[in-house]
Amino acid sequence: MSKAKPFQIVYHEFVADCLDWVESRDVRRVRETIDEQLSWEPLTQTRNRKKMKKEAFGRDTWELRFDAYRVIYEADGRERTVTVLAVGVKAREKFLVAGKELEEYLR
Repeated sequence: MSKAKPFQIVYHEFVADCLDWVESRDVRRVRETIDEQLSWEPLTQTRNRKKMKKEAFGRDTWELRFDAYRVIYEADGRERTVTVLAVGVKAREKFLVAGKELEEYLR
């Protein structure tokens, strides 16, 4: 019996812009949380990991929540890859990515 391999985590080119808006002291923690939470069961819904109701980036996407941060990603179970599409913060009812609301960022 073979062991399942962890999912490979890939960062979309836009994520660098997103991380520029994350407090420098938190960037490492954001990356560590992504690795911890998305390496093994990114397609399993939990209290802090949910499939988004609306498509973002024109595809089925998931949201990982921790502290004030939100990570938008897509996962391919067959290829065992997770693509991180955006990292942002929740500010009241707004989801800000690279200093803009998500809808504005996606335009």
